[in-house]
Amino acid sequence: MALKAEMRRRVKDCERTTLWHGTKEKSVDGIVRFGFNRSYSGGNKRTAHGQGVYFATEASYSCHNQYAKKDSQGQRRLFLCKALVGKYVKGHKDMRVADHNVFDSAVDDVNNPGIFVIFKDVQAYPEYLIICKDK
Repeated sequence: MALKAEMRRRVKDCERTTLWHGTKEKSVDGIVRFGFNRSYSGGNKRTAHGQGVYFATEASYSCHNQYAKKDSQGQRRLFLCKALVGKYVKGHKDMRVADHNVFDSAVDDVNNPGIFVIFKDVQAYPEYLIICKDK
């Protein structure tokens, strides 16, 4: 709540946004128990928009094999999440934090964001775990 109040001072519409996060099977338990941790981000070496935790507006993006790797039964895992994205800036690969005096997260495109990167672990929480298979 304190983070939301802090963001609300800078951004009028600071409600939770629904986003997707694809992950591998072995990461699920840690995310469920402890939430998202940017210390483990970049394990897939995809940090084009910053060195934080990545979320997508479309499930199909998070379902790519580089994020939601298939297990031995061909199942993928995605979290449907709630995130406080606040005011965002275009990210870049070397960004470790957004300027928290002005911005709360980074995106791929400020006009039509498809990817959000958060830098504070408490900015997002997993709401549902979806386990799916390709057709």
